[in-house]
Amino acid sequence: MVFPNPKNLLRSGMTGTVRVLNSSSQAIVIPYKAVSEQLGEYFVYVPGDSSKVSQRRVSLGTAIGTNIIVKNGLKGGEKIVVEGIQNLREGSVITTADPAAAASAAPKK
Repeated sequence: MVFPNPKNLLRSGMTGTVRVLNSSSQAIVIPYKAVSEQLGEYFVYVPGDSSKVSQRRVSLGTAIGTNIIVKNGLKGGEKIVVEGIQNLREGSVITTADPAAAASAAPKK
């Protein structure tokens, strides 16, 4: 790969970090705060029948700001619990809200 360097800012022997956008595959990106860690494994809570949650193991990829890529364990379009995961257990019953509605209902500081 060739990079233009018209001002000679890059010189032989220099090191740097290159981040490459991978547009060849569809990645699942979730908020990192939705992930819980237990004994070196990562989990998210997925609502199921009767709004009961189940814990699902996921494999994580690269962090992107406050989000993270999920390599395995989730399918596109699946819903996950983002708020209040520290209070959940397997089989807990939750109430759901649209993220836009939840943001507008949140108390303003």
